Amino acid sequence: MKTYDFKLVAVKDLDGKDVTEIHKAIGNLLFKFAENLDLTEIARGIYIGEPVELRPGEAKELRSLLIGPKSNLFAFVKKAIIDYMDSVEAKKDERG
Repeated sequence: MKTYDFKLVAVKDLDGKDVTEIHKAIGNLLFKFAENLDLTEIARGIYIGEPVELRPGEAKELRSLLIGPKSNLFAFVKKAIIDYMDSVEAKKDERG
């Protein structure tokens, strides 16, 4: 399992302005469209800004939702989220 804190996803628009509360959009997306009912509690945590632990399969489902047709997020937002997830997954296991 890896710990993700989606409040840390940094996104700027073309004008250089911060796009805020990305974690709420991620939480909503996961809550509405997750096929795994266990993910609804994780979605609530993401939405309120808590760090969450995701198993590899859960992270894969979130990625699929992000890039799939159900996602209404802009491409630059999706890229920032996926880049963040890649950085978390690239870290060595936090438990040693």
